[in-house]
Amino acid sequence: MLSSPELDEYLDMREADALTLNEKLVIFRHARPPTASEVFEELIHTAQFRSGRVSTGNAAMLEIEAKEKLIKNQVAYGIPEHENEQTKAQLEKLRHMMFWDRRE
Repeated sequence: MLSSPELDEYLDMREADALTLNEKLVIFRHARPPTASEVFEELIHTAQFRSGRVSTGNAAMLEIEAKEKLIKNQVAYGIPEHENEQTKAQLEKLRHMMFWDRRE
């Protein structure tokens, strides 16, 4: 795990609160502790890297898969309801974007 003020600037540029770079390296914001959802989502992404699917997969589909897993495992992961609601909203936005991308 990496975290620093300089990396916060990189996350700002990527419009992200956390980012998985590979199967072992995750960036979290330095300015605040990561949420349970952020930690578990990035762990899901490290597993996607380890399986080799990141290099061959559609990034949006991998993001959808991660969010679906977070929602499914909310209780097991100890994710608070307000974070789960945010994840659901993000998932719907991603699905909507995927639908419109396919129509063009």
